[in-house]
Amino acid sequence: MKHYILIFTLTIISLSMFAQHKPIVPENNQDIAGQYGSSDGILLFENGRFALYGYATFVPGSYQITKEGIDFTPDVPPLFSVYGFHNPALGDEVQMMFQGFEEGDAYVVFDGEKPRPAFNQDANCFDWPFVYHRKKALQDLTFNRNKSDYDDGFGELTIDNQWEFSNDGYNDFIFLFNKPSRYYSPFKGIVQETAENVKFLQVSANFGDRLLPFTPKEVVNEWDEIVQMQSMSDVSMEDQDILYANERYNIIGLESESYVLDSNSNLLIDTLNTEEGSDYRATSYHDTRFLKKYVNIKPSRKTTSDIATLQPTTESIFFTSCEETEKSYKNPHHQVDSIENTYLETIPSIPIPDKQ
Repeated sequence: MKHYILIFTLTIISLSMFAQHKPIVPENNQDIAGQYGSSDGILLFENGRFALYGYATFVPGSYQITKEGIDFTPDVPPLFSVYGFHNPALGDEVQMMFQGFEEGDAYVVFDGEKPRPAFNQDANCFDWPFVYHRKKALQDLTFNRNKSDYDDGFGELTIDNQWEFSNDGYNDFIFLFNKPSRYYSPFKGIVQETAENVKFLQVSANFGDRLLPFTPKEVVNEWDEIVQMQSMSDVSMEDQDILYANERYNIIGLESESYVLDSNSNLLIDTLNTEEGSDYRATSYHDTRFLKKYVNIKPSRKTTSDIATLQPTTESIFFTSCEETEKSYKNPHHQVDSIENTYLETIPSIPIPDKQ
């Protein structure tokens, strides 16, 4: 009984502490930079940027101090992005890697054909990367994410859900899908202070009303690393003009000047890190010796369209299910790895002769 009385007393004290507070209008970003929350919350940076953080969540954005408080505007990544590369090794065939489509119901239309869902209903047990092959060239491409499938708390944020692209001779693609989220909706906050000089941030947003206690940046562990991560997230959220990836579709930041273009393969080859006779088609996920340069293809049109009016087929591009593993998509590179590993394991040991 004493235990429950103690909890009740502490709760009353906590609530009364927050009840006796006053709004603060910060003079500059430096006054409020730091962490608001604990295991989840908001990070405010001195450069006018912020980040929502939590379990599997890191959403950057910009904030502005006003007379009424703070206006938060999260960065909204492009719903769909398309990157193309001319791959001479494919000939007339087309190869496409789908990234992020496993996160929700998105449809694909090839050259005016019927829309197809990227994944089956209730898909699970994913074996990334998801690469789809097509026997004939691709001229036009359309992606659709139905409005009714948006996050329930998406709010008033309006996004065109159908994006159309025209191909210009590419046959090797990276398709990116960023699932809409309620975290992308703008929201407001007020910095407040209790009579005991305890500062906190009160926010009202689609993800809930919160009272977030303040920790100054000088006290936050590894603040410099957090700032660096925020800068990297800013770059990753942008619709970049160029992506570099290896044969396993590991997207790699190209910083070295040692790469030269091989006109026959159209690959960028690292002249400082090559092995004679190596085959780029059998390299590892982290191999950076051979890279493909993918060019961003801008959408030719963005509209709002109900996928039901396009009469989509139920046959998905990829099928994957924990209950039906035999029918599920298999990453072809894992098969190569298995063959390579088996070959290495079956080499007989060489007997060492006894010394005479």
